[in-house]
Amino acid sequence: MKGRVGIGLLVVLLLALLGPSASVSGASSNATGHRRWERSTAFEVPWQASCEIHAGIANCDVPIVALVRVTTPSDVQKVDVVATLSLDYKTSSGDWGQVEAFFRDTAGAGDFVALNPGSFPVVSPSSDLFTSTTLVWTKRAVPAAGRKYEFQIRINPRDGDSDAEVTVQGTKLSFVLETWKAGA
Repeated sequence: MKGRVGIGLLVVLLLALLGPSASVSGASSNATGHRRWERSTAFEVPWQASCEIHAGIANCDVPIVALVRVTTPSDVQKVDVVATLSLDYKTSSGDWGQVEAFFRDTAGAGDFVALNPGSFPVVSPSSDLFTSTTLVWTKRAVPAAGRKYEFQIRINPRDGDSDAEVTVQGTKLSFVLETWKAGA
């Protein structure tokens, strides 16, 4: 199934990154190699991941619901990364969403690498009610020493009931990214 990032969803992402409802902090601690970045967002218009399938062709919007650019600590060669996402969401009846976390080195603009354990499925008990969850990803021994990275959280819609339409929506999220000296 091929997907594309919708322009409308990019606007939602930019509003989340720059708008008044977003709060961002980048703080460091006294521990060697430790840094913490936080982003909390309440969307006035819910973000939405969706797919419509016609004649075997999927037209999908896959939003990037969290985007954080970081500079790793300069005092260590490698860091372990922990990414935590808490969000509310609802899915269309019989369908689900696939939440994934990725990062890449911004210096070379290389390929995105998935954080472990990969993707998480999210399904709401009702298409009328929002529910919430917290998801955690990790990546060990990421090269540090002041390197710059971009971390993203994407939500892919998945058609579970084969009705050719799927929607995943949310209104609030909190994203925390931490680095620690590798192996500490």
